[in-house]
Amino acid sequence: MAENKIMKIAALSTEPSLYSTIKLVEAGEKRSHEVHVIDYLRCLRILHLGSLKLFIKVSL
Repeated sequence: MAENKIMKIAALSTEPSLYSTIKLVEAGEKRSHEVHVIDYLRCLRILHLGSLKLFIKVSL
C-alpha cells in the first residue's frame, strides 16, 4: 500500500475568495495537505542557477 505523504501547496491567486481557488484549497485540505493562498502580484521571483526563490511583500 502506498504511503500518504503530506504536501505543502502554494496556490497562486490574486483573490482567495474565487471559486476555483476555494475548490483547489478544499481539495488539498481534504487530502490532509497544507495549502496556502499567495497573491502572486505581491511576489518577487528570482531565478538563480536553476533554483527559484520567492519573496512576498508583507505590510506591517
